[in-house]
Amino acid sequence: MLLENSSIAKLINQLKEEGVAEIQKERALLITTAQNDAKLIISNAHTESAKIRHECKAQCEQERKALHSELTLATRDFLVDFSNHIATFIIYPGVYKHMSAVVSDIDFLKNTLRNILSNVVRNNNTNITVIMNENVKKDIITFFSQSILKDIQNNNVKLEFQDKFIGFKIVEKENKYVWDFTLESLTQKVSTFIEPYLLKYFIHV
Repeated sequence: MLLENSSIAKLINQLKEEGVAEIQKERALLITTAQNDAKLIISNAHTESAKIRHECKAQCEQERKALHSELTLATRDFLVDFSNHIATFIIYPGVYKHMSAVVSDIDFLKNTLRNILSNVVRNNNTNITVIMNENVKKDIITFFSQSILKDIQNNNVKLEFQDKFIGFKIVEKENKYVWDFTLESLTQKVSTFIEPYLLKYFIHV
């Protein structure tokens, strides 16, 4: 009876040991599996995080370039509009005002015509017509009647008067040449010349 109890005790201990061993083995397997899964999850997370950062960086760079391009275009459009505004409302009116005073000055007109037409006659150019405003007709005819200017009149230089513009035009009909010294033409030319320098003052480009 004692022997039988001893055998049962051994069997129980053996089963207990085998059960504990199996549990420990299963526990170790579960721990290993959990650790491997955790490593895989962490690795995937790092990979996905790096991918997101890369995509975000590329997208941010693309958006930055797009924004820079838009700002560049907007700045260019603003400068063009601003330049046109300055030219239209500041430069041209200012030049027009001063040029109007110059070309309306009868002494300036006389001296300019005398110098230009003297050179024309000296170079044997004929069939020249000078077209001026009706308002200066009396002064100009008196001026051209002086003896020193008779040579100009004797070389087919004709005078015409009208009320379409301020200033004067010189027309060489044979070759269809026109030298335009009207207020509008001179204002446009002078404005075009000084505009780049004044724009630098206003917008610092």
